Amino acid sequence: MVGISRKDDIDQVGIFNDNITNNTLFIASSRFGTLIKPYRHIINKAYAQIDVVKGLIQKVQFRNRSFEPLYHFNYWADAAKTVRDSNFSVSEVQFETRIAPKEKLIQNDNKRQSWGTKGWPVITLRYSLGMKGVLNSDFEYQKIGMQVEQNIRLGLLGRLRYTLNAGYIPTALPYPLLESHLGSKSFFYNKYSFNMMKIFEFVSD
Repeated sequence: MVGISRKDDIDQVGIFNDNITNNTLFIASSRFGTLIKPYRHIINKAYAQIDVVKGLIQKVQFRNRSFEPLYHFNYWADAAKTVRDSNFSVSEVQFETRIAPKEKLIQNDNKRQSWGTKGWPVITLRYSLGMKGVLNSDFEYQKIGMQVEQNIRLGLLGRLRYTLNAGYIPTALPYPLLESHLGSKSFFYNKYSFNMMKIFEFVSD
């Protein structure tokens, strides 16, 4: 499967996350009220995805993102702590491997719905490489991430569902490019957000 897309919209720092791209109700509801650190976000993306074998999906995508803040914003542009107060762009290639043993899928055209993995965990590995100078990209960086999800039957006790996320960004970057842990002010449930945490409350590398 291959695809291209372009997005030009107003976002807020702390909401952009690769795990919530299909949760349209959560994304839409997060736009109500006062936006936290809003910015114009332009994303041009191309991707290719293949089923290597059953239960193993490999995806490669190239993404160019433009960050145009609608609030006062500046950052250190280099090791000498030169302050820049301007927009920036990043270009990155991302490799994603999804391992889901014994997963059953229902497919309609290019849309898939998972019917579970019979208790086996689903492991997603991501590696992103930022390329300075490509399409006016301002930064060179690396991001490494892993996610484990599992749904286990516990008999009379019901079910146990858990999601573990771990990641590391070894490069010094402006905070909009770091990991902003997903808070929520929405009435809609999102399994990847902390429902008792505000948007843009915690950021880490």
